[in-house]
Amino acid sequence: MTDNFFQASNPLWYIACDGGILKLTILAFWPNLMPYEYFGIWGQFTKNLAYNHHHLLVFIFWIAIFLHIFEAIIALRLCKKLNIDSTNTCRWFIQTLLLGYVSLGILRKYAAKKRRQL
Repeated sequence: MTDNFFQASNPLWYIACDGGILKLTILAFWPNLMPYEYFGIWGQFTKNLAYNHHHLLVFIFWIAIFLHIFEAIIALRLCKKLNIDSTNTCRWFIQTLLLGYVSLGILRKYAAKKRRQL
């Protein structure tokens, strides 16, 4: 018997997570595109990081990408373990790839609830 569970995350998480990844990408690979003066003190801090600690930003970028992919693979395995149908498994994979731990946390709570029912 397959399960058709899927719960969408709050849309504000997409703004926070994907906006952060987008800003990190720009800082790591195209630091001259960032309008630092519009961000005040935070802009000066990120400008300092972009121009004086570029390798650190690139390292953080790749770690973040790796973690999102790893969490999406964990979501796939968890969906398989919970017998969630393929359409919703794909939804969980994409949502977890974009949001990371936020999405995986929802799926893990569902798995714990389902385990308690058995």
